[in-house]
Amino acid sequence: MIENTADELSSFKQNINLIHAAEQLGFVVAKTEGATTVMDHKSGDRIYVSVNSDSRDWCFISESFGGSIIDLVQHYKGYNLGQTRKFLRAAHGWPDPLERQKEAKVVSARNLDGVAAAQEWEAANFNPKLPFLLHTRMLSEKTLCAVQFKDKFREDARHNAVFPYYSVVDGTFRLVGTEARNRQSGTMTRTYCKYTQDAGPGIWISNRPTDMTDSIRYCVITESPLDAMAYYELKDDGYKAGSTFLSTRNGAKPEDILALLKALPGNATIVSAFDNDQAGNKYCQLISRLSEKVGLAFADDRPASENDWNQVLINRKAKTFINSIVPT
Repeated sequence: MIENTADELSSFKQNINLIHAAEQLGFVVAKTEGATTVMDHKSGDRIYVSVNSDSRDWCFISESFGGSIIDLVQHYKGYNLGQTRKFLRAAHGWPDPLERQKEAKVVSARNLDGVAAAQEWEAANFNPKLPFLLHTRMLSEKTLCAVQFKDKFREDARHNAVFPYYSVVDGTFRLVGTEARNRQSGTMTRTYCKYTQDAGPGIWISNRPTDMTDSIRYCVITESPLDAMAYYELKDDGYKAGSTFLSTRNGAKPEDILALLKALPGNATIVSAFDNDQAGNKYCQLISRLSEKVGLAFADDRPASENDWNQVLINRKAKTFINSIVPT
């Protein structure tokens, strides 16, 4: 039980999702870069949010300062420490320190049952003509109709692309969260991204290329379903016919990834197709270790110049279009 304010502050730093807290302070998600979420404020400020690998505290950095959720609230609300504690208790349903442990158990139970995620997923419908995917992300309708991606994304009432994420709960993979993505209003390049409130991280899992597990020759792992679909589109038909895909949202549990890799045939190759950045390097190292643990071949196939595979696809299609209209 949390018995003093120091314990309470430590709990705030570890247990309150800093992305959700920043949204309450006027920030919006601009993009994700591996394990880091980039968020913009109406004032023009930009912060980079992640989880410290050592302390497990949520933290942020910006051009001028950084710190924990405590520092963020104090800076943007102008509160002292006592006011900050009261704000965080009220904003996140923590009535007082003595009740925090009981409340945490309630929140944890709500997260694990996946009710909110299920409601979000069931309210959406599969649509391979979704404008965001076709026109902003430049994915072809043929790709969106591929067997691997059928009903692995849906369109909600706001025309967002919605992706389901799964994690092991009580020994079984269950839906734990959904990610809604779209082009941010008023921009051509920034992406709106919102994950189920209070939901834990999970893994997006494509369909298998056929009903036969041994038909899988490649298991491609990316940081985003958008990259997975772009990677598919860039490959030849033979590669596509033997491929399945996983995407690991920020914080996906290694044990969940391991469980999926163990289910692959012994001749499959695990392909690391993460972003070409520092976070991608770390993910690649993790997948390499897990592949070795299950005795499967491993291949590193990250973009050579662009940041991610969706950007590779966009750039390639843009170049093809320009070449088609410029006289030779």
